[in-house]
Amino acid sequence: MTLLNYYNILEIEIYSEIDSSVFYQKFKKFHPEITKDKEFFIHLNEAYAIVSNPELKNIYDKFLGLEINGQEIEINAENTNDLEKLQKAIDERKKRTINLIKDSDDVGFWGYMIDFVINGF
Repeated sequence: MTLLNYYNILEIEIYSEIDSSVFYQKFKKFHPEITKDKEFFIHLNEAYAIVSNPELKNIYDKFLGLEINGQEIEINAENTNDLEKLQKAIDERKKRTINLIKDSDDVGFWGYMIDFVINGF
């Protein structure tokens, strides 16, 4: 399993906390209606979902630390549940973001922003 470096995507120091205002600025800046880069926007949303959740962030940081040190992430009895939890969260965020991008084609950027304010991420 290879992890994206979500800290690089969010442009914050590795292992640091994310300020929601930083994410909000990037959310507006990289929205697909503005940049047309849907893939980066999906990764941006994944990054925020993981780094803003303390439990998922701890799991992610543990495995990212292995990759940074050049070690392979091995799936074994000790870390299977953590890897599954992390992958499930990433997959759920990706699916939700893709659906929101499709919906934003219908409602536009401000409809998307209203959904963000009402439902959060």
